[in-house]
Amino acid sequence: CARGAIGGQPVEKPWPALCDWAAEGLDREVCELLHSCLLEAYPELTDRYGDYNLIADEGDADPAPERTVAAVLSQLRADYAWALAFDRDGADAPHQFWYLSEENLEPRLGLRGEEPGEPFETFVDVVGRAQSLATDLAAADHDAPLGLFLLRHPEHRFMVERLQSMTGRPYGEVRGNLVGRDFLPCHLIRFTLALYGMEHFDPRSTRWVRGTFLQGAPTAGDVAAGREHDWIFPAKPDLSAPWPQDETDDAADNHHEP
Repeated sequence: CARGAIGGQPVEKPWPALCDWAAEGLDREVCELLHSCLLEAYPELTDRYGDYNLIADEGDADPAPERTVAAVLSQLRADYAWALAFDRDGADAPHQFWYLSEENLEPRLGLRGEEPGEPFETFVDVVGRAQSLATDLAAADHDAPLGLFLLRHPEHRFMVERLQSMTGRPYGEVRGNLVGRDFLPCHLIRFTLALYGMEHFDPRSTRWVRGTFLQGAPTAGDVAAGREHDWIFPAKPDLSAPWPQDETDDAADNHHEP
């Protein structure tokens, strides 16, 4: 769409103008809903990227020993500025830890110094690793090669590999202090489930969320009968009305779950 009007005023490239207007005064979730609607309006452009999120290129993780300490420190300060901004000696100090349950290897959360399991902590503390690396890089000879630095500080090899593999991938990290007091697991869970299409989130705890997949989507009976309606904005179910009965399917096959 090359031309249009917003508020009665003609604008060039109205879709970007509309998104900019929404970003200034509307809730973030409303803005993302607007973006989704615009993507749906141009399937010939967006369908080609349908499998994009299924492709994971880990990049080159092996440290480049010939790089200088100064170059690595510069990249760390640029790409992980968000991690270096946390106050690890104050409000953002490590408060909780993550581990895997023995029963089914699911992630669990514990409070440091209060709950058992801390010796079995799994790695999620990117912030702590990034800040520790930054401190030692700043104190080292900036002209020295990275290989020599890692010989003296082998504990930083993992973070250096992570830094290098994330080059050019600004969305490769969850930008949060996952071991901080204020971090809520439900935020991370919601982020993950949203990638799979969950919507209408209804958090019932700080550690888990409830949501809906495919709300309003046509059932198999609807598709067979040619009723493939547009369900981006499904109607709220009338729970007082009887469930619809398809001519060829049982009523149970035609439920539209709320």
